[in-house]
Amino acid sequence: MNLEETLNELKHFGGEFLENWAGDLSNYVIADSFVDFTFKTPLAADRMAEWTKSKEEWTGRAGWNLLAHMAMKSANLSDDYFIPYIEFIERSLHSSANKTKDAMNSALIAIGSRSAPLRQRALAPEGSTKQTLITEKQTARPLMLAYILRRYGLVNSTSNTRPSSLASHLCSHCYCQNTPR
Repeated sequence: MNLEETLNELKHFGGEFLENWAGDLSNYVIADSFVDFTFKTPLAADRMAEWTKSKEEWTGRAGWNLLAHMAMKSANLSDDYFIPYIEFIERSLHSSANKTKDAMNSALIAIGSRSAPLRQRALAPEGSTKQTLITEKQTARPLMLAYILRRYGLVNSTSNTRPSSLASHLCSHCYCQNTPR
């Protein structure tokens, strides 16, 4: 079956086809390939909204990776579309399953890379203050910070600086430790 036939089958079966397939996800290769495929369907936004709520590790991973695809490739979406997802990540990242957590971090990087206002929002958690400390214990945030800082040339990309050290070099738009005001 080629891609065109499969897409036609999707129109016939609706989301049931994708839901069944999502229930069978069990590894990175298949889950990430599944997301690439799902993104090309007219059901991508609906499935993403549903799967990002999933407590099932691989389905949750698919939803958050789908959101990352949308952040990177869907220019027609407004910045406001992504704010609730940033807020959800802030509330639940540390209590999520590992594979879901990894995908949430990727989504946060993709959202933060989309525009300056979203980058500022992704780097500075809601309600943070100048005294907010970013530590290694916050798992994904130092890695996300390091990636975004390097992507926008805010630190040397060849630096071997640890992610927690990079957090102290954030731009003036962010509220992090040791940032002069």
